[in-house]
Amino acid sequence: MPLGRQVRERANTCTIPEVEIRRGYRYRLDLTPDQARLAQRTAGCARLVYNLALEQRSMWWRQGHRSTGYAQQCAQLVELKAAYPFLREVPSHPLQQALRDLDRAFRRFFAGTSRYPRYKRRGHHDAFRFPDAAQIRVKGTHARLPKLGWCALRLSRPIRGTIRTATVTWEAGHWYVAFATVAEIPEPVPGSREAVGLDVGVVAAATLSTGQRYAITGWTARLMRRRRRLERSIARKRRGSANQRRERARLARLHARARRRRHDAIHKLTTAVAQNHSLVVVEDLAVAAMTRSARGTAAAPGHHVRAKAGLNREILDRGWGELRRQLAYKCAEHGGRLVAVPARYSSQECAVCGQVAAASRRSQAVFRCVGCGHAAHADVNAATVIRQRGIQLAAAAGRAVDACGAAAGAGL
Repeated sequence: MPLGRQVRERANTCTIPEVEIRRGYRYRLDLTPDQARLAQRTAGCARLVYNLALEQRSMWWRQGHRSTGYAQQCAQLVELKAAYPFLREVPSHPLQQALRDLDRAFRRFFAGTSRYPRYKRRGHHDAFRFPDAAQIRVKGTHARLPKLGWCALRLSRPIRGTIRTATVTWEAGHWYVAFATVAEIPEPVPGSREAVGLDVGVVAAATLSTGQRYAITGWTARLMRRRRRLERSIARKRRGSANQRRERARLARLHARARRRRHDAIHKLTTAVAQNHSLVVVEDLAVAAMTRSARGTAAAPGHHVRAKAGLNREILDRGWGELRRQLAYKCAEHGGRLVAVPARYSSQECAVCGQVAAASRRSQAVFRCVGCGHAAHADVNAATVIRQRGIQLAAAAGRAVDACGAAAGAGL
């Protein structure tokens, strides 16, 4: 057999392992007036079904301690449509998905991971979902959705993978669609790229052990001035008036703009870090606990409440939690690894000699070790310490895995 044919047959028999990744792609919709009215009715009907089902579950439990689930309530949709004929004008799947969302909320409540489900309000929960991928199509800059027809969308980036669901949401004066996709990609191979430590802060949202510092913020000084003016204007308007609703809508659009700015900066940073480093080490921070209010209670009032509120606002604006969430899945996609290490004394430890001393942190930006005299930017020194802790933790985990493998091979 010729050598070329042997090589071709061997290549055909070799399979590259693949992994399944799940991604979401969100785009702004440009609906016609008729499509916008139908989308608004669909969101309202889904919200009505959710609230009625929640009321039924609560009432049944109070009266006779009876419980019901998704299957029983979904079977009652026929009777509900007979009582409310306008429910027949909207797609059926969003109504069923509202019941699924309620069932999922109750499961989380009984598992102890969430609070008791609450009623949805208009203007705060205007969304609905299409779960049937066969009824969803994307062609060019248009998407076909059940009963809405072909809807124009702003395709800012191509969709990767197979679409599974589509969720339509009303946010700050615009309709958006989010496609949940599944794609098969070659299994990422861990590379020999260097490890990096990442320290989060307020002045510099992220500092790498390589010396790079990144500023992440959604609220610029100009946007903050506009925000304060709108908040004062809302406070002066009569509560519930049309003027106040108009000003609230303007403020919501401003908040959405700040959120988009912050997420864009975080996506660019996390993509660059995940692509260029095989091991990314971050601090294991409890952001929810760190940003808890210091107000206290009437019996035991807190101290420095205004200063703590300002610090909480700055921390949340930097998106520490979102930064770690994105790093987790992007590192996995690029064959890297994300490690979280304890944050205790990372800002007071010297990256050269390892001495821990509060006096070494001279100021917010200056670190000078009182032991060995090592001088560096305080954030860069902290990021280097975090990197060293992550390498030690990863090495210890690797030794533990090797020991387990050796014990299993010896039959212990």
